[in-house]
Amino acid sequence: MASLEFPAPARAVNEPIAASAPPAPNHPLAARLKPDAGRTAKLQEVRAVYGSGLAMRLAGEDAMASEVARLPGLESSHVLRDTIRGDAESLGFEDVLNLPSEAAEAPKASLHDRAERLYGIGGGGPEII
Repeated sequence: MASLEFPAPARAVNEPIAASAPPAPNHPLAARLKPDAGRTAKLQEVRAVYGSGLAMRLAGEDAMASEVARLPGLESSHVLRDTIRGDAESLGFEDVLNLPSEAAEAPKASLHDRAERLYGIGGGGPEII
């Protein structure tokens, strides 16, 4: 019987597997500038491990949480969206400093004017003859 020749292995069993994920960003704001890349990778991992049903459910919850907002003119904190995405677990200087609500200037338009502009209504009150 002829002996079988096997090809050399691509890597040894005890060698570490090369990481396919990119290295962590250096700047604290770099993660916020490209949030979709990490979110997409996380959904792909959930889809591979738990199936597409859970991945669709998580994507749907994220879409619903992104739509929740306060009335026009009022700042929304997006607590639900941050909690679902896992962003509420860390607190950095960008979460505390330079908030629009703490600006030195007051908004130019009132809440009523902003709502009229958003919904396309208004244009003046009733005419008095």
